[in-house]
Amino acid sequence: SAHFIAKVDDDAYLHTPGLESMLRKMEVQSPNQAPHFYFGAVSWFHWYPNIFERSGYGHTFAQALLAGTFCRNETTAEERCNRQHCGACVGPFPFVSGFLVVLGSGIAAHLTGSAGGIADDVYRLREARSLPARDGKLQVKVMEDIWLGSLLYRYPPRTPIQFVQTQHNGWVVVDEWGMKATRVAIVVHMRNKLIERFLALHTFMQSPQHCTINWELSCKEGCKAFDHSFARNNSRNATFCNNTQAEAAYCLVRPKNVPKTCCAPRKECTKTVDLMSTTYSETNLRATESLLNASDPLLRMDPKELKKGAAHGNIL
Repeated sequence: SAHFIAKVDDDAYLHTPGLESMLRKMEVQSPNQAPHFYFGAVSWFHWYPNIFERSGYGHTFAQALLAGTFCRNETTAEERCNRQHCGACVGPFPFVSGFLVVLGSGIAAHLTGSAGGIADDVYRLREARSLPARDGKLQVKVMEDIWLGSLLYRYPPRTPIQFVQTQHNGWVVVDEWGMKATRVAIVVHMRNKLIERFLALHTFMQSPQHCTINWELSCKEGCKAFDHSFARNNSRNATFCNNTQAEAAYCLVRPKNVPKTCCAPRKECTKTVDLMSTTYSETNLRATESLLNASDPLLRMDPKELKKGAAHGNIL
């Protein structure tokens, strides 16, 4: 059976061999904790359980705590929601951004096998588009990554969660506008979904310019491991810092023994490579055009036209 379950968004490029290598090494290093990994780029948010909506974001707990001041107050939250019974938000809580989420088998089993609150949330999710939004309209979409984080916050498993932070520093994740990568990145968040750009990034990731390195995991347990402010504000919060999650861990993925053949000096590993001026060359453009011409015509369709065709039953 699978030890990990991962999902990526359609605007992310994943270097699958690199991710597999990293997870295997971390599993060997922490075999008892690996089933409880919640892995990816961790930041903080609040959540309105009544209406499946997010609020109060922060890169850190302290930022999110300030941003969510009003939504945590039920009176203020109702006023801002035009008294549509939105209720107060919960949080802030750590969540993993959706362009790459990896769950250990234990957490996946908890989410899929739980009755009660999680099952009720899943059932209500089917009707989410009939729920009010804070702007007075109906919900258009649910941010599934934040919802997932809120589930683990509101209905925590019996075993402490291991939050594995990949950060946005270029070692594991590249999350920038444009078309940029690094020599060691495993996932690149490509907000522009043009297929030719993905193909150019693929060319770079398969070239000798990109390399797979060794990794190690550094973890600390307890709320103080996340943020001292988080520990102070959540010391009485039964859903996180006490009971089953009193020893929840905050882990950092760190490079280990980076070979000089990969990048030397070390700072070259995370130096941004602008593919618009390198891999994304005229030669690559011609190769991409040939590939697209030989591919399914759907690849050449504008996403808006594709969606319109599907809505009218013109595309199976």
